[in-house]
Amino acid sequence: MLRRRISASMVVLAAAAMGCGGGGQAAGGGGDTTPAGGGGTEPASTAESGGGAEAEVAWADMDRAKRMEFMGLQVLPEMKALFQSHDSGEYGGFQCQNCHGDDFESVDFKMPNSLYGLPEADPIKAANDYNPEVTKFMMEKVVPTMSKLLSKDVTCFSCHQKE
Repeated sequence: MLRRRISASMVVLAAAAMGCGGGGQAAGGGGDTTPAGGGGTEPASTAESGGGAEAEVAWADMDRAKRMEFMGLQVLPEMKALFQSHDSGEYGGFQCQNCHGDDFESVDFKMPNSLYGLPEADPIKAANDYNPEVTKFMMEKVVPTMSKLLSKDVTCFSCHQKE
């Protein structure tokens, strides 16, 4: 049970990592009010309504509707495919809750949310000691993909609470 919770929770070193919209701004770690604990000023590519043209819009400049659209049309499909390619059995039903928690609506997509905590001193070592395969997947696939999608640095603490 704990292994499944942690495995599913690690889903969210990623996806969500990025507060799907959080009422104008999603909360990040350490009191930060931007998703993924980042500055929120980096551009994120999103399709404009009607024409499908790419537009560069800073996450911090997106209103709730744009954030929800970006997460739903860009982040969720890409992360779902990534997680399912890693383990289709575990992540066959990948959805917002995998990263944002079952209470994602009541916490307004706040990140980090319910993922288990990692020690601040060396989170990668602690995760690797617990599950090297998932840690490798997170560090080699999930973190870089989320960083690219959000045009910002994503860390363990973008999704996981600090112990």
